[in-house]
Amino acid sequence: MSVLAALAAKLWPYALVGVIVLAGWIYVSHLRESLADTTAKLTAAQIEIEAATIRAEVVERQHVTSIAALAAEREAADRRAADMGAAREVVSRSPVADDGPVAPVLRGALDALRRRLH
Repeated sequence: MSVLAALAAKLWPYALVGVIVLAGWIYVSHLRESLADTTAKLTAAQIEIEAATIRAEVVERQHVTSIAALAAEREAADRRAADMGAAREVVSRSPVADDGPVAPVLRGALDALRRRLH
């Protein structure tokens, strides 16, 4: 055996350990990069979740406000309808003798209103 072959036979286990250590170092570096990338994605996702939560809260408040406004408008419309019903009742129960001359413009406006309401 030559000196070089004898040296190689003695050093190959050390070379193998060196290759294993180098492969481990490369793998750990890859894991660190993957962890950093995953951490960045997780942070971005958490920020997006917070933003979506805030948007959902705003929409919920707008929804509640809209429902309250619709309820108030419904109550006002019911009051107007009741007032209009009371006015119709008074007019319909009035005797014909209470009728008097009405200006043609007013008569036309009243007739148009009557047609619209019936």
